[in-house]
Amino acid sequence: MPLADTSLNAPDAASRIDKLLSAAEAARLLGLQPSTIYDLVQKGQIPYIRLFGKTVRLRESAIQKIINDSEVEATSIATLPIALKRRHNKPNGKATPDPSLRRRGRGPEAVN
Repeated sequence: MPLADTSLNAPDAASRIDKLLSAAEAARLLGLQPSTIYDLVQKGQIPYIRLFGKTVRLRESAIQKIINDSEVEATSIATLPIALKRRHNKPNGKATPDPSLRRRGRGPEAVN
């Protein structure tokens, strides 16, 4: 049985090799400053590759994993607190809580 061709000359080698990003490129993807990326590297909080003793590179797949793992699911309106559901709009466009939900005995705006 022949072994799979794992050389870099294989037709699909480019798809197996992960793109290496500079700190600036990784920072742009994450919405951070490059200095923050270097801080994370120094603290060992982000995986990196050090080339030629000084140059820092980050795998694109590692950055994508950070983004995917940080995603927070949206909350549906059915699970929002009642106070948020009962908001109404003032003429100036600002939303305010329903007055019936105000606490009693707390200053002049309290409902008795």
